[in-house]
Amino acid sequence: MKMKSRVLAILLALAMVLTYMPAVAFAEGESLTDTEKNSSYGFFVWLSENAATASEKEDAAIAAQIISNTLTSANKSKVFNQGNIIGGTHNISYNDLLASLDLGGKDDATSIEKLQAAVNFISSGNSYRAKESLPALKVSSALMAMAELNADYQDINAVFDHSSAFSVLENLAYRQIGGTWKYGKVDGTLSDDPYEGWYTEEKKNYVNNNGGQTGHYETLTDRQGVMLLTGFGIRDRFVTEQITASDGKKYDCLMQDRYYSQTFSSKDGMYNVGNGVTPSTYLAYIDTYKKEVINKHDHDYKVESSVDPTCTKDGSETSTCSICGDKVTKVIPATGHKWNKEYTVDTPATCKAEGSESIHCSVCNAIDETTVQTIPISDHKYGEWTVTKKATCTESGTQEKKCEYCGKTVTESIPATGHQWKSDYTTDKKATHSSTGIESIHCSVCDAIQPDSERTVPIIEHTFGEWEIVKAPTCVDDGLKKRTCKDADCGYVEEVTLPATGHKWESDYTEDKAPTCTADGSKSIHCSVCDAVKEGSAKKVRATGHNFGKWTITKKPTVDEEGSRERVCSVCGEKETESMDKLSAQAVAAAAIVEADLAAKNAESAAKEAEDLQKAADEAAKTPGDAAIAAAKKAKDAAEAYQKAAKEAKEAADRADAAVDKALEKAQNKIEIAAAEAAKERSKEIVSSADTTVKKADTAVETATVSLKDAEENKADHTGTPEIKLSATELTYKYHIQKVGKKKKKQAVAEEQKPTILTVSLNGKVISADYYDVVWSDENSKNIGKYTVTVTLKNGYKGANVATYNINPKPAKISKPAKGKKKMTVKWKKAAKNDITYKTLDGYEIQYSLSSDFSSADTKTATASRKAKSKAIKKLQSKQIYYVRIRTYKNAGGVKLYSDWSAVKSVKVK
Repeated sequence: MKMKSRVLAILLALAMVLTYMPAVAFAEGESLTDTEKNSSYGFFVWLSENAATASEKEDAAIAAQIISNTLTSANKSKVFNQGNIIGGTHNISYNDLLASLDLGGKDDATSIEKLQAAVNFISSGNSYRAKESLPALKVSSALMAMAELNADYQDINAVFDHSSAFSVLENLAYRQIGGTWKYGKVDGTLSDDPYEGWYTEEKKNYVNNNGGQTGHYETLTDRQGVMLLTGFGIRDRFVTEQITASDGKKYDCLMQDRYYSQTFSSKDGMYNVGNGVTPSTYLAYIDTYKKEVINKHDHDYKVESSVDPTCTKDGSETSTCSICGDKVTKVIPATGHKWNKEYTVDTPATCKAEGSESIHCSVCNAIDETTVQTIPISDHKYGEWTVTKKATCTESGTQEKKCEYCGKTVTESIPATGHQWKSDYTTDKKATHSSTGIESIHCSVCDAIQPDSERTVPIIEHTFGEWEIVKAPTCVDDGLKKRTCKDADCGYVEEVTLPATGHKWESDYTEDKAPTCTADGSKSIHCSVCDAVKEGSAKKVRATGHNFGKWTITKKPTVDEEGSRERVCSVCGEKETESMDKLSAQAVAAAAIVEADLAAKNAESAAKEAEDLQKAADEAAKTPGDAAIAAAKKAKDAAEAYQKAAKEAKEAADRADAAVDKALEKAQNKIEIAAAEAAKERSKEIVSSADTTVKKADTAVETATVSLKDAEENKADHTGTPEIKLSATELTYKYHIQKVGKKKKKQAVAEEQKPTILTVSLNGKVISADYYDVVWSDENSKNIGKYTVTVTLKNGYKGANVATYNINPKPAKISKPAKGKKKMTVKWKKAAKNDITYKTLDGYEIQYSLSSDFSSADTKTATASRKAKSKAIKKLQSKQIYYVRIRTYKNAGGVKLYSDWSAVKSVKVK
């Protein structure tokens, strides 16, 4: 139903409702319970007795009656509004209203706090009416009571709607904390102002004629009839609802519902008792009520401020009640003047005019006009002398002084001062190494020379530096040395000849030409300095002759052919050759057997060496690494040498067997045949033994090869780059104060410190300290810098690595920054000069940011020298809080070493 059609229904219902409003009267000082005192009902009762006008009292009495009717059991069955009024479809009984009413409750519309808030909302609504050039609505107590009950009714109403309990125009608004307005959001935000819906949103609907709701706007702006009075009610209701969280679980959540009700009455309305009161007057009534009824007490006044009285003006003293805040001001009477006994000069007398003096008040300096008297004209009052021309040593000067009153001047002469002769001589001409100088007595003021004071300064002797050898003397040639005068303006050079030293002949002869096997050589006496040959000392050295070595067979003699042999001179390499006779078959066979026996012995010796080295390799394998590999290689080399010797023995055995066969062919008699046959038996034994030896040698080579392979594979597990784990890699510089030197001066002495080696690992396995050596770059590291520790593996392990650690500077202590306009000054405590940190630091880094964790993009860093103790940071954002911290740093090996950051300080810049 549109709002214009509702006006007629309201007017029809007014007479009906009036029949339920009996005349109201309350006894003077009616007794109220504590609950009633803290409710709007108690206020309405009080206002019915204490309002300024009779109409205001009557209006308040009606309001109290409306609340009383709701609370009275005799009226619980009485039904209001039996028709279809203001769009409502309810028959509202007092029972319904009573169920929703919590008289004076903090969330109920009848509480004093809600009453005050409601009046403030009326003022807010009047500001919206002012936009429409409409007069402000005034407050009606009766309409206030109706609005309160209508707001309370929403607490039991399942559907948000008008209660229709009273025949007045009524605007409703509803807001749920965590939900939305009845009329939605305003500019994307959830407002606490009901007029954002009643006025702002519905005005858009009204102006745009978009079919949206407009009735509340029309009522508020008198488009439903000219409104005069209003009432307002606010009700809070708290309910528990289940909210589904992001994890899918449901949780109980306490939600707040708030209802706003504003009632209106036109100038012809049935509740128009008088003209109402302004919101500000109504609030003043509420304040007075709270003081006189709710908070009534004996005042406890305490002086809050005071104004001291003066000689002519009263003072005051303002006191405030510590309980209710009531203020009382009392007057403190003026004190009156306190006249001095002595006269005070008001106008000093001068050489041109008289002065005056009088008695003054010692407090305010006021003048007692009855005491004013004249001071006679005085003499001239001259100031201090002023020099107009300064006196010199030989000429007089002048000075003058001026009267402070009339400006008259007096001038007098200042005598010449005379010379002030110095006690020491002044150099007029500087003496040099080649000429004399001059000095005299001077005046300390004008630098004049005292007559007859000049005297001569002698020539200055050269001041030579050390002798410099220009040319060293030799055995036959002279040398030269020089020295230079050290005076900057001289440079004179003195030179001296150094005589030749002469030859120093050696006592032993020196070979000049070595003799050969066939040619003579020579020798002579030489100088030990320049190697010159002493005249007449040369002698001949005879040729040495050849030095031949042993004969070497170049071709072995056989049964069928002669052989040959040669020998070589070990000095000149000349060869000498001769032939060898043919051999007999029996001799060849015997020699072959001897050779085979010798080869067999060589093989046995090689076998023994190979066996010993294999045992050594097996023992070395217990300590893996290069030593084991080297031992295995020696064992393999020995086994291969044994194999070679075994093969040579086999070849020699085969040759001996062939030679014996040939000897059997050549045998010519029984003796030769018997010898050859015996040799044949021996050769068979040698060949059989050689075959066995070859097999043993082959087995030894196979064994040694396997041992070498095992050693090389074992080394791989014991070779590599070890991993070094230190107890710490970042240390902080430490020192202690002690007295040093003869004067026992206090000084900071750095303390030695280095980390411990926790573990050394290779290929994932920890190695004991028996298998590595440790070398520190500084055994007693103590100063700020970078340090290393080198670990080198040993005893079967091979490899090395370097670990690093730093000794960092000590952190600085920062003070709270001093703020300025778009700047701040950061201060810190720098190291004392007797602390070696002061000398070793390179500077400070100051970091500042708008975020406390220095993670924002505006974080910046400034630097300061080691001598600084403050830093001004400019071009900052005004009214912003900046966070600051500081650390020290030192350059070491091309890398900056930093201390820890200091504690963080903050400051809000201007």
